[in-house]
Formats: sequence, structure tokens, C-alpha cells
Amino acid sequence: MYADLRVTLPGFKSLVPDIHDLQVLTIFDLLQGSINTNRITCDKQGLWSSDELNRLRIDFTRVDRLYHAKFDRGAPLQSTIDEGKATAAQLEVVVRMHYNGTFIFAELVLDCVIPCMPISWENKGTLFVSYSANIFFNTIQTVTDKRLFYESLMEDNYNFPWIYDDTLILKAEHTFPSLKYLCNKALTEDSKRVDYYVKVLPSVLGKSLSDFSDIAKARHIYNIMVYPAARHYLAFEDNNLYWSDANSYESFENFFRWIGM
Repeated sequence: MYADLRVTLPGFKSLVPDIHDLQVLTIFDLLQGSINTNRITCDKQGLWSSDELNRLRIDFTRVDRLYHAKFDRGAPLQSTIDEGKATAAQLEVVVRMHYNGTFIFAELVLDCVIPCMPISWENKGTLFVSYSANIFFNTIQTVTDKRLFYESLMEDNYNFPWIYDDTLILKAEHTFPSLKYLCNKALTEDSKRVDYYVKVLPSVLGKSLSDFSDIAKARHIYNIMVYPAARHYLAFEDNNLYWSDANSYESFENFFRWIGM
């Protein structure tokens, strides 16, 4: 039985238009308990035991920040679209959750074949988690409005630099990488030398370089193990399911009707 998400925690905030509580996200709570989900973290060794990580799931009754929620219905293959059939659905949610007296950040990506039956062996999921707002924000790729996401974290008194994801984003925004970014990138290309540089540099510079190195490692793991599953499907139009970023609530309501809930 999935949780009743009509009542949110005091101070709950949502960055998703038209979603003001978590009730519409009950589908995530339902599917994450029945879909084979790969759990991944890039936190420092010792923060998570393997058993703890394997048991972890998002407890939506303890979520106080909703940063992103999206549903795409489409097909990974162009040939499937040419045939006029949607073969898969992808659901994404990014949250902050109370956990063991502190907060963790979680990104859940679920892929379901059509028809979307929770017990299908073809369904798969990926749960990326971190205690660190810095590593989490600078690593995940699903949130579409990262500036709004960053501003929300700053309002919650997290203090860390926004490290651009790659040179493609810099080009897209018609900006140039900073000298600090280029220096950190050059110094962290040889992972064996990072510890040495951290020791000999002034503490502020050493910490900045260490954080940059941790994020670079996290992105490498994420891009191999998480991001391939989080790439958006090719667009697919279907009169039976209306989807619009401008009206997320209606989109999820339609999804509930589509799977017969």
C-alpha cells in the first residue's frame, strides 16, 4: 500500500509548477517498491553501508523539497516512433528528504515499458543519492531549470559554487570558463597528484581543488551509471496522453488514468 501524500511536511516547497503537494507523485511511491532499482552514491566511503544503500528508497512522507518532477512517454528508438507506437515511459523526480536526523538529496529515474505494469521484469530504475548538496547539484543532469534549483539551495543556506557541467553548457550560454575552472580542471586531470596539490596549496585553494576533484569523480560515475538511463526519450505525440511542462499536475493526473489507477 502506497503512502497518503495529501499532507506535506511543514515548510514544504515545490519548484514544479502546479504541484503544491506530493499526492500526484504517488505513482513514484508505488513503482519504486516493485521496480528493480540500481542505487548509486558518490559520497565519501563510509557514509553508506552497502546494506543501507540497497534498502534505501524515497520516503515521500519525509520529503520537504520537490525540485523536479517529469513524465515522458515515448520511444528510445526512432524506428518505433516511425511505426507510430510509444514503447516506454520515463518518470523523474528530484527531492530533499529527512533521513537519520539530517537531509539527503535523491534523484529517482524510472523506466517502464508500455503498458506500464509495475510487475514487469523489463522495468528498471536508478536512484542517485547524496548527503552533499554540492556534489548532488553539480552532478545530476535531470533538472531542467538548474538556476532555480541553485537559488533554492542558496535560500536554504547551502553555500557552494556552481561548477558548470561541461564546455557545451558554457557554449550554450555564450560564456567562457573562468580561470579558476580551467586551473582546477587541469590540476585534477591527474588524480594521483590531487592529494599532493591539496597539501601544498593554501587551505582555501586546497579545499576548492578537493571539492572540484570530488565533483569530477562523481560526474564520471554518474555519466556512466546513471545518465544513460536519464536521457530523455525522443518526442512522441499521443492524443490519449496530454503532456505539457506548463501543467505538470494535469500531466500526472492523465498518467494515472492511462495506467488505470
